[in-house]
Amino acid sequence: MNASTQDEVSLYDLFATLRRQKWVILGFVLLFILVAIAYALLRPREYACEACVSMGIIGRTTTGDLGGFNFEVQHCCLSA
Repeated sequence: MNASTQDEVSLYDLFATLRRQKWVILGFVLLFILVAIAYALLRPREYACEACVSMGIIGRTTTGDLGGFNFEVQHCCLSA
């Protein structure tokens, strides 16, 4: 055998190794899922909310909508 043949890995060998180690792979996946769930449930809940209200006179209207005031509300609520 020459050097290039010894370094090659066939797809069959690769999948055979993955098949043999499937329980190890599945164990790590389940471990990380459980750690993520535990972190999400045990982490203290923190909420933040911010609001900015602007009010200005836009002039008198004949219909009297809101007394001629224009209200603009911008808000951003975050659960961080």
